Amino acid sequence: MTDALSVSPSIRPRALPHPPRRVPWLGDVLTTDFAKPCQRLVQQARELGPVFEQKLFGYPAVIVTGPRAIDEVNNEELWEKHIGHSLMKLRPLAGDGLFTAFNREPNWAKAHNILLGAFTKTAMADYHAAITGTVRELTDVWSAGSGQSWIDIPADSNTLTFEIMSRAGFSHSFGAMSDPNGNPFVETMVRELTYANRRTDVLPWFERIFRKAEYRRHLADLTHAQDAVDGLIEDRKAQPGGDTRDILDRMLNDVDPDSGESLDATNIRNQILTFLVAGSEPLPTPGYFRRARQDTTLCDGRYSFKQKDWVLVLLQAAHRDPAWGPDAEEFNPDRFLPDNIRTLPPRTYKPFGTGPRACIGRQFAYHEIAVTLAAILHQFDLEPDPGYRLDVRETLTLKPAGLRLRAHRRSGSAST
Repeated sequence: MTDALSVSPSIRPRALPHPPRRVPWLGDVLTTDFAKPCQRLVQQARELGPVFEQKLFGYPAVIVTGPRAIDEVNNEELWEKHIGHSLMKLRPLAGDGLFTAFNREPNWAKAHNILLGAFTKTAMADYHAAITGTVRELTDVWSAGSGQSWIDIPADSNTLTFEIMSRAGFSHSFGAMSDPNGNPFVETMVRELTYANRRTDVLPWFERIFRKAEYRRHLADLTHAQDAVDGLIEDRKAQPGGDTRDILDRMLNDVDPDSGESLDATNIRNQILTFLVAGSEPLPTPGYFRRARQDTTLCDGRYSFKQKDWVLVLLQAAHRDPAWGPDAEEFNPDRFLPDNIRTLPPRTYKPFGTGPRACIGRQFAYHEIAVTLAAILHQFDLEPDPGYRLDVRETLTLKPAGLRLRAHRRSGSAST
């Protein structure tokens, strides 16, 4: 095989562009927004180009934003999924679940093969009743307070998607829709996600030395979450489900066609916690990570990478690239109409990742989005907060912080 780093003699790999005002050891701290790092990187991409480097405290990160460069790192022969620092923070909670498993961990392929059938378009019929029933509970709550109070949209969205995932996937309700004072398990999951997002991996032992109280709470929450899910699994073993198979039934009873093996109890727990994390964090992710399988280059040999070097594909920038047209920064759903999208030049749209490690729940997400929007828009006129200005909060996902709406019941509309 030809060395992937071989390039034309007239083209030599060069140093990656980086933000100005870089300082020794600290790196690019003067040009980094630590509260909204990805949004700052989107701005820098306009100045630095489709591939550039950010370095903090001696740790470099390569950011890829241009369509051609993203096409290259999506090439499965040369690149593969990298867990990345954001998903690594979830390993204590989700272990070797589908999102956080390393590429060569046996349970990833085993679980992927077993669960593929659970996320096809056809399988959505098995979950439809659970999804519509949960959405109906949300619209009933909104109807009861029609036009009287502001609705915290990110909070209600999180509660809804968490409960949909639990009911549709595991035929279990945590009561999140009906308990206005909060549910202990849901609160545990929220705290764990908050802890993971705030955790630092740069300084070893930092959490145990400087954040002892939070670390002890994390250990207690982790135990509580694992025990609760183990109880759910044992209850299902004692009382198998009915005619409709849910995701938990598949994990307990199906085998991997390649290995002939089933999932062990610990991995089933990790998969359930993984899906509940996805239910707790339903909004878009800023990007995904890729790692070089071998020495290779990007941008016609301009930039070189060694085996195991990794990059961040920044979707926030890629989805606003000028390749989408002069209105790339505008909200314009019509650009996805068949006649319009055919006229666009090469561009990148990968909201669920890419390759065999792309999000397995894509069809599930589309289905619950369609059902939820159809029910809400059929039943309510939505009033925005006139003083609101979009403030995108960055955690594991992107959320419009403080977004509030009033939902006014439409006369004559029936609950669906």
